Amino acid sequence: DLASVPKGYLGEALFEHPFFAELRGSHTALGSDSNFIQLHMQVERVFRLGRKWHLLLRDEVGASLVSRFSQLPAVFRFFAGGDNSVRGFGYNDLSPTEALCTYDPNLMKYLRNNDPQQTCQSVAGFIKAGGKDELTGTVEVVRDLPRNLGIAAFLDYGNAFDHLGRQCAPHSPPGAAFCSPLLQYSVGIGLRVRLPVLTLGVDIAQPLSDTCVPPTQPTPTQTSPGSCRRPGPRLHINFSPKL
Repeated sequence: DLASVPKGYLGEALFEHPFFAELRGSHTALGSDSNFIQLHMQVERVFRLGRKWHLLLRDEVGASLVSRFSQLPAVFRFFAGGDNSVRGFGYNDLSPTEALCTYDPNLMKYLRNNDPQQTCQSVAGFIKAGGKDELTGTVEVVRDLPRNLGIAAFLDYGNAFDHLGRQCAPHSPPGAAFCSPLLQYSVGIGLRVRLPVLTLGVDIAQPLSDTCVPPTQPTPTQTSPGSCRRPGPRLHINFSPKL
């Protein structure tokens, strides 16, 4: 609806892509080192709520079919969090973790689905390794202001994960004391500056749920306690063709 576009602003009219879908995969018969198939979809749309009000809805879904997680190349693993994902969290900060285990005397990477005998003797730390699946989304209300400005209030949600249910790191203690919920949530407010082709967004977002770090055990007799905390507000700056 060109009539709803602010004067001199071309971003929405020129770059609107309300739906995107991609199916990709590989097979050893084609010379690849791994077998997997993956679907990635994005849906984004702006609705007018009145002369000066807009509603932005965004969803992103990713799903992978792979027999062993270690066969999924790192470039095709899903992460969430950041300016254009779940604001309030760091870039790619929402992801399943892998334990760094100590096999005496060497430190080796312990990969999910790669140690069926659970022979890891000592957990030295955890890394963000990406997930097989992803779900993120945004509900945002924007109010137009004079001089091509706008203010926004939003709710973001999402995560990258390997399975439905609570997300527990490898070697978490019984009782799932250091597990995170399936989806993380954040809320925030922001300023919109509409340039001729793009919109500059400056947002402050606050996570609504805790993030947990499982305990580590550098040596058989020394243990680092785990912790759960709620991150503080985070500033996000991004450019978008959306209103």
